[in-house]
Amino acid sequence: MSTLTSGRFVLPALGLGEVFFGASYGTPETREAFAEMGFADRQMDYFAARSAPMGAVPVEVAISAAFGFHPDKVRRYIPAAWELASPDEILDVQRRAVDVALTRLLGGWTSSPDAAEIAATTRSVAEHCDVVGRPLTAGLASLPWPEEPHMVIWHAFTILRELRGDSHNAVLVANGFDGCDCHPMMMAGAAGGCACHAAFSRFAQLARVETPPDPSQGADREWPVADKRRAVERLRDRGLLDDDFSITPAGMELHLEMERATDAASVAACARQLDASEVERVADLMAEPVQLIRKGLTLPV
Repeated sequence: MSTLTSGRFVLPALGLGEVFFGASYGTPETREAFAEMGFADRQMDYFAARSAPMGAVPVEVAISAAFGFHPDKVRRYIPAAWELASPDEILDVQRRAVDVALTRLLGGWTSSPDAAEIAATTRSVAEHCDVVGRPLTAGLASLPWPEEPHMVIWHAFTILRELRGDSHNAVLVANGFDGCDCHPMMMAGAAGGCACHAAFSRFAQLARVETPPDPSQGADREWPVADKRRAVERLRDRGLLDDDFSITPAGMELHLEMERATDAASVAACARQLDASEVERVADLMAEPVQLIRKGLTLPV
């Protein structure tokens, strides 16, 4: 369990619940279902399905919610997705595809007592969240709950993931970060030893700043090189990065403080709190389904 807060597992930016969220876009079933609606690629799947809980919003709203992506990347898919299918249709297709995918990946586990227990615990947290100021969370919280335990777990973790994401965006903005310069800051923090984003440490090199956008890569935020260079300069001017792109002591202090503030805001938004034993219980029960899902996903989680 993280030393940041006891709630980090249940508010999983990078926790085990992220694996369930990965089933939203990282399975053959979801890609095939979205392709049948005319969606060009997984990037359209992603932006359409993430925005759909908020309704057929204009692109400006989708850009705001997709903090970190270059606006032009979002504009490539929104509102084009709404011309192919309504948000309700998109969400219905996604839910049915995820159900098929998780049933395939999890097999008999979906009807196990463990699945029922995790579903009850995670739902008890997710359905009692304060969504004020959290647009993605609010949209998801407005949707009806599934009935099957594995789908309840998926929906609960999706709500909790976006709860932390919305909270993190607010903390970043409050600390003077925009959608571009938050990424070199995060990568430098990971390279500096912060476990929060350790998975990104392999990207923490100045050469990444000089790499042009690659629209074929869904994870590429597609910021132009000139924008990334200016972002690095801003971070250096603030004393957060050194000339060699490494994070400074002041930068690491701020990075960790923002992670703590994000966790604190996320936990505070949950009227139903889990004690340490409940968190450990869910973590133990999640071990089996996490391994089963990871074997079948086509996206890294």
